[in-house]
Amino acid sequence: MRRVILDDHVNYVCDGEHYENYGCMFCDGGLGACVVCKAFEGATPDDCPGRPMTREESDAVYAGELNYRAGEWREECCQVMRPIHDLDAYMAEEGYRREGDRWRKVR
Repeated sequence: MRRVILDDHVNYVCDGEHYENYGCMFCDGGLGACVVCKAFEGATPDDCPGRPMTREESDAVYAGELNYRAGEWREECCQVMRPIHDLDAYMAEEGYRREGDRWRKVR
């Protein structure tokens, strides 16, 4: 297993030693996981807490209720899940405004 530092998360990189006839979510799908905090995809806080997250922490990060940033746990949504849990604010920051059920670029 190789390690790649991504921000301060250490991204798992598959060594390719798995059965040929079976797909690998890391090799084939480009999914990400941190080998330090065990974060996986949508349950990845902005910064790595430097230790394995508890199941409750991971679930709260995924739910958009908890984030680890600037050295502490915060009751906020992580950047990875903002498009899911805070879509209006995220889109406004990207220069869009909601008009009914559609988004319109305003800048």
